[in-house]
Amino acid sequence: MPNDLSKETKLRGRAAFADVLESSNAAYEIGQLHLFHDEDEAYIQSEVERKLYEPKLPNGGNRERKMIARLRKLASNREFAGASRAGYAAGQWEKVLPTCTCHGVGCKKCFKKAGAYYSRKKLKHKENKDEFTWYHALKDSAHTSRLWEQKWFAQMMLDGLPEAVSDFSIECKFLLRDESGVVTRLVHLKNIFGAMSRGPHPGGCVELEADAFCAPEKFRRWGLAQGNFEWFAGITELHELQQDMAHDTAYRIVHKVESCGWFPLGGKRDGPLLRGIWFYDECGYADGKAIKPDEDGIVWYEGEGYFLTDTGRESVFVQGRPKIQPELKFADCGLDIRDWDMKPDANLSELGAFFREMCKRYNETLAGYEGVMIVGGMLAYAVGPELFADNRFFSGLWAHGQRGSGKTSGVSWAMNIWGFNVTSGIALAQRTSTAVGILQQAENYSYLPLWLDEFRAYQVEMDKAGILRNAYDRAMQAKWSPDGKVRTLKTNFIVSGETTSDDGATRNRFPHVQFSADKREANHEDWFTKHAPYFVLFGRHLMENRKTFATQFHTFLTNWLNKPKLKEIDDRARKVHGVVFAGWMSMVSMLGSHTAKEKKAF
Repeated sequence: MPNDLSKETKLRGRAAFADVLESSNAAYEIGQLHLFHDEDEAYIQSEVERKLYEPKLPNGGNRERKMIARLRKLASNREFAGASRAGYAAGQWEKVLPTCTCHGVGCKKCFKKAGAYYSRKKLKHKENKDEFTWYHALKDSAHTSRLWEQKWFAQMMLDGLPEAVSDFSIECKFLLRDESGVVTRLVHLKNIFGAMSRGPHPGGCVELEADAFCAPEKFRRWGLAQGNFEWFAGITELHELQQDMAHDTAYRIVHKVESCGWFPLGGKRDGPLLRGIWFYDECGYADGKAIKPDEDGIVWYEGEGYFLTDTGRESVFVQGRPKIQPELKFADCGLDIRDWDMKPDANLSELGAFFREMCKRYNETLAGYEGVMIVGGMLAYAVGPELFADNRFFSGLWAHGQRGSGKTSGVSWAMNIWGFNVTSGIALAQRTSTAVGILQQAENYSYLPLWLDEFRAYQVEMDKAGILRNAYDRAMQAKWSPDGKVRTLKTNFIVSGETTSDDGATRNRFPHVQFSADKREANHEDWFTKHAPYFVLFGRHLMENRKTFATQFHTFLTNWLNKPKLKEIDDRARKVHGVVFAGWMSMVSMLGSHTAKEKKAF
């Protein structure tokens, strides 16, 4: 042909190709070239291993469809002695494919469905003598005649036809490791009819606990509990499925986060800060930056994944998952600043002016600096982990006043700082709230305010009152829980009610703020109703500048505790009011929102 290469050109081409091969690196040596970042290298390696892995317990899909197409072609060959056997084999392989009318050819609908898991039993000379002999003879003759499709068919039949062991496939998205180190699997189920699992996690995933995955009967019961997902096999096939799942998830171990707020990572401190991630509904915060979750809801940080569950360890998040709104800008809020005391200018930022106005209106609502005590107490949660680690205490806040004094509204507005949209707290005086329930919620929120409402000293049971007293220094709560774990207080409370505690030890562990309708200088309810949803800008500012805030906070708190005039005051009372003082002063210092005279007055 005119386009054929000359003999000399072919020789040159082969020589050049051989030179390239000779000078190239073997596949196993690519990682030694350091072409990629270590984390990328590990990910590439894991994905290559996953792609090349041959499952112990295969599942009907595209590979099987191609086999069926080859078998159908052999079955249509009238000159082939094994044509009828090939047709029978194709029918057996179709049984492990999704239910469909396409007869193994494939269509858009059946490709979305899942096939069945199957096992194969090899033909043996003693048990299947005639079949074994026939297929071996076919294999030898096909090899001699160079009939490769017939040789492939003979070997396939010797390896055995498939026997379905389930009517579904199971995809393990990742392993979830909780704080105690126990691992569960987050999986997605799909059966041959197209039905899918409907779990509470992304993609309809459900949790597969170790106990349900350790024995065929338990696994069968678990599958039926998720829907029409049947398992027919025994322990051998289950072990093979376990091996396949272990390989698929070898590099997808994810930490299970069961509380909103602070999640400690351990290790060395970063200056004034402990290492950790703050978890909110939409993202995590670490190193002053928001980390958005991937499509599976996983937050990735320093090469490891973290998954915030929809519920806490034992109960739902009663205040919901706080929304920090990482993309919200001041300009997006549409705030009317015409009546603000000080407006943004070259010397005062928009956020600084907003903070100043909020503090002014809180002070007028409470007729004094008790207004900004609420603000300071709320802001202090941003350094709760460091405060408790260094001083072994963390104070919340106690708002009290007669019915109609505005305490509930005042606390509700302040809760927006940390992304909570709540109008009331857990009702302490009602029997529907229990000490166990409060402890569960104190574990659901880590260094975020948990609001306990309707406190009346003469109506609150002793076990509830004991929790309030012990939250200050996290005294041991010897309470039983269903999973055998001791519940851990991870935060302190915002308490509101008509009275303070009649127990002195409880009373001096909280800074107190009194609401009074008679003393109120101005009613700013309309202003707070419109502006409170945007107080989250202050909480988010602290997340983005936590190192600066922590440094300022430590300085102000240390100076406060060392003031000679405060040495005679009760130690706890001095500390809890020092937290409020340091929280407010640190924010003021960062934003430059108040004058030196106003700071001194506070």
